[in-house]
Amino acid sequence: MEGRLPNPHRRFIDTCVYVLRYCGVWPLQPSAHILLKILHFIFRTFNYVVMAIHLASILAPAIYHKGDLVVLGDVGGWFIGGSMSFLKFVKFTVSYNSIIDHIEKVLIPIDILQQSSDRGMVINIKSYSQQENMEIKLFTSACGFLVLATIFFGLRQKPGLLIKALYPFETDHSPIYEIVAFIQIYSESYFFAIIIATDGMVIALIRWTTIHFTALAANYKNCNSKLIKRATIVSINETWELANQYNSSKLSPEDLEIKSFVAFEKHESENSVDDFNWRYKTCIKHHQRLLKLTIDVNITINLLLLLQFSASLTIVCLCGFQIILNLNNSFRVMQFAVFVLIALGELFVFCWYGNEFTHVTNSLTYNQWSSGWEYINDSTNSDKKQKLHNLITITMLQTMHPIEFKAVGLFVLSTATFLSVVKSSYSVLALLMNMND
Repeated sequence: MEGRLPNPHRRFIDTCVYVLRYCGVWPLQPSAHILLKILHFIFRTFNYVVMAIHLASILAPAIYHKGDLVVLGDVGGWFIGGSMSFLKFVKFTVSYNSIIDHIEKVLIPIDILQQSSDRGMVINIKSYSQQENMEIKLFTSACGFLVLATIFFGLRQKPGLLIKALYPFETDHSPIYEIVAFIQIYSESYFFAIIIATDGMVIALIRWTTIHFTALAANYKNCNSKLIKRATIVSINETWELANQYNSSKLSPEDLEIKSFVAFEKHESENSVDDFNWRYKTCIKHHQRLLKLTIDVNITINLLLLLQFSASLTIVCLCGFQIILNLNNSFRVMQFAVFVLIALGELFVFCWYGNEFTHVTNSLTYNQWSSGWEYINDSTNSDKKQKLHNLITITMLQTMHPIEFKAVGLFVLSTATFLSVVKSSYSVLALLMNMND
């Protein structure tokens, strides 16, 4: 991935890759200097040790006061969030090769699509890129605010720790207090950096796979070569100059409509054969490619999605519990409220893009039917026409099976699932309050 010309749709993923490499989650490039590789190994080991110490110290009060729901609520959110980040660290380390492979399979066709002469295709990519930048800025700001709020609140409570924890030694005096405070600040900052990079990577894979299916659905609909022209490949500067003429905040559905047959590969815009048969079979080829890509990506991320659902549900319950218990302490309320918003916002973005992906894939059947098959010349050989009609029927039957991103087959990424999690969180929170009373 390194060495490529910067493209808007690659900037965020390239940044995530950079963060994961230099946070010790992923290895350095093979071409890196041996000294850097040694330092990288030491840094990764240091992070493992610091994270383990921090998580154990947070878990200790919950074990020591196992019957106290107030203590459990105080440390539970931090422990669950940290544990989720640690597990994502491990999962991304183990799945390094497969994730890098997914990234290239998703982004290389986007490199071609963004050079399309079709205005709607380019505006779709530009719109997604801008949306991606806005989301990561909001999420990073929220995480940064939570870390700073924790530090500020902890300093006001000195000599108490920034985050409630238990150590086998006194932490009230220098330099032990400063060392423990450093471990807590470093660990939480590191956890949030890992969450931003890993979650951002997963969401980006879902987002750009959706663009693939958007282009495929449009191509199915634009298979009639006699009525609809084929898009050509032009320079990136030319396409983005065209896209910049439109205000992203005032885009209409017509602006986003793909009105020509777009190419996923360069040779498709130059092929001398351009008729209905060739276009439809090209769509089928990319349809099969995208089905395999979706399955492979889902296999890689489905466990992470299950962790996200479980962690978000638990964090919302425990932090909501703390908000209710600390209504007279505005600073604590604000701190845990931000924690809840981060957990819900993170899950909402997953579900939103999963829902959008499902919506686009569900449109494939209709677009296949609207491909213009009925306009095939009557003089065409009847056997060939029958084979083509059978081919269309078979592909339509295939698209009737939903294509979705799922969390280990248990939860579908959709807004309905998000609402279900919120409802479940409220039920568990009410149960916690009753138990505490």
